[in-house]
Amino acid sequence: MKEENVKVTYNGRIYEATKRGSSYSIYIAGGTISNTDDGWRLMCTDSEHPDYFFWIKYRKDGYMEYANDMMRRPGLSDGVYKPDSYCMGTIEDSARTLYYVSKQLEGHEKLGVSPVEVLELRYKMMGMALKMLGYESVSQVLHGEPNPDVSVMDLNRAVQFIEQYPAFAQYVTKGGYASSPTVEVSVPSDFDKEAFVDEYKTARQALEEEEKYYESRAEFFGNVRHPMIKSDFALGMKEKMSSYDWESYSDTVKKLGKLILGFNA
Repeated sequence: MKEENVKVTYNGRIYEATKRGSSYSIYIAGGTISNTDDGWRLMCTDSEHPDYFFWIKYRKDGYMEYANDMMRRPGLSDGVYKPDSYCMGTIEDSARTLYYVSKQLEGHEKLGVSPVEVLELRYKMMGMALKMLGYESVSQVLHGEPNPDVSVMDLNRAVQFIEQYPAFAQYVTKGGYASSPTVEVSVPSDFDKEAFVDEYKTARQALEEEEKYYESRAEFFGNVRHPMIKSDFALGMKEKMSSYDWESYSDTVKKLGKLILGFNA
């Protein structure tokens, strides 16, 4: 049976679930999360005392069911569980972990790709696009101006890369809380998983090609800027251009930078 590792994130850490066929399994929060016929379950046992156990299940109807070795019958949440509006008391940490991890694994089923890897690709593409434009940070786009001295790409190449930028933000976004960020997935009823997987692979390949091209350009510029050759090669664009040309250039780059941020809102 084919085995696949699926990335998930919780409390600032990356974990890997193992998928065999349609079954998922991941060790997190002191127990094992796996899918069942009617939902997802976090199972915790004591290796020294096999009779001691605790489990909590996030059912397909949205309710949390739970039990331990001291209970005569399982308990049930009073309503549909939502981490921002419902608290499970002493087992809230387990409920929250199960909820967020299961949502990401469900997202993998819907997308055909780990939501974490989609979000990672979004971040990397954003970073590459901004670097191509001469930006070193998001705040520089919002409050500063581009610095062509840190860019080794011509603007046309950057525009071509931006034109093929995938609209992944409509499906995968960062969610959760500042203390426990996670990944949220939203897909429409007519979502085409195979087409999405193809688009993801194409975008990843495009990024790899741009990274290699950028590295080769950076190496070339670094060699030409050797003190014995031409130390100011392609530097000081702002000072070498007229104020009108610089304003026109920087205004265009600023718009492209904000467009990139908009793709990743």
